[in-house]
Amino acid sequence: MLSINNVLHKSDQGKWSGTIAALPISRDIDGEGPQTVPFEWDADITEITVRKEDDSSDELAVELYLNGLIIQESSTTASYGGVTVSYSGY
Repeated sequence: MLSINNVLHKSDQGKWSGTIAALPISRDIDGEGPQTVPFEWDADITEITVRKEDDSSDELAVELYLNGLIIQESSTTASYGGVTVSYSGY
């Protein structure tokens, strides 16, 4: 199973939102603070985009895991910043 094991907004109150696109399906996600977002995955290409919902300089970090191993990660400290991680099963 592919999962976003950590969407980490370093501020406990930090809100974030985004999209998981595992073609042909996409799903909106949102949360506050650190969260795990599991999802079923059977697509060859998956892209996850997450953005901060505030103007803080706190770090937003996204880690993408497959079978318990991290396969992609990205982070930003920009105000209202966003990150994208992707995976291709090809």
